[in-house]
Amino acid sequence: MSSAAVAFPNGDSLLGFSQAEYELAINPCVDEGVLLDRFGADSLRYRAQELAQWPSQLCENPDVASKLVTWNYHYTSLLANTERPAVFATEINKYLETLKACSNVNCLNRLLPRMTEWVYLNIDRLPVYTDSEAASRSQAVLAGEPVVHPALALRNLPLTLSGLSEVCKGGAMSDLNFFTVNFSVEGRPLVLAMCKEPANEQGVWLLERLDLSGNSASAFGNAGSDASGWREILVERGDGRLYVLTNSRTTYPTLYSRRSTGAGEEVVVYEFQAAAQRYARNVVLNVEYDALGRSHAFMQ
Repeated sequence: MSSAAVAFPNGDSLLGFSQAEYELAINPCVDEGVLLDRFGADSLRYRAQELAQWPSQLCENPDVASKLVTWNYHYTSLLANTERPAVFATEINKYLETLKACSNVNCLNRLLPRMTEWVYLNIDRLPVYTDSEAASRSQAVLAGEPVVHPALALRNLPLTLSGLSEVCKGGAMSDLNFFTVNFSVEGRPLVLAMCKEPANEQGVWLLERLDLSGNSASAFGNAGSDASGWREILVERGDGRLYVLTNSRTTYPTLYSRRSTGAGEEVVVYEFQAAAQRYARNVVLNVEYDALGRSHAFMQ
């Protein structure tokens, strides 16, 4: 992969992305004429904004500019292919903050080799899957089987859910479909609620059954349980389908949504926050492919 990245330090070529912002996120020194021909006048404004984050002499130092391209190319590739996107996004942001604090190209020249070696090391550690294994992983959807007779099975369900009337036509609990989920938390039954008919965009609620008596709520609708009710641990809206990151090592696994954006897709990663006892957005990635067919993830 390094040969592809090093081939673009002088700004005379593009990597093949659909937007100038992605080209410039990897190579801020792309030639103005090349950008203008491919993306139009707005791309020059994006170029100026990107270059403003780096030392003023960057593009006059082709060796340093090449090292920056190599780093950008490979960290976006790592982020697109890792099974730990939240972990790596945090580390990469720390590195980017350090790099962008450089006031001169000598600083970049000193820091970039070590950071790039870190990226190479983690790319080498990425698991390799066959096509069938990769397809299986991509189908680890959050929603499981439909809940039969939800009015009976989901006792003590809240009468309303956050934003229900805004996203579901009808706005009542009867206007929801309920599903089991494809992960489990010991002693805490989980259920996924979705609009039967969205009003504008799909609403999604991940609900957890509570047992404040200290006894596990062992099953939906168990008449012997002392379940006190349910709480929302994830509320989301949009047209992205939710998935489970199956290799998560935490009690509440990492979740993510995917939706097509034309040339690529948007991936939203959710992590469970112990303090708040609910899921929250951790990182949002725009994933696109370069001209060589390699995927890259750009953090929003």
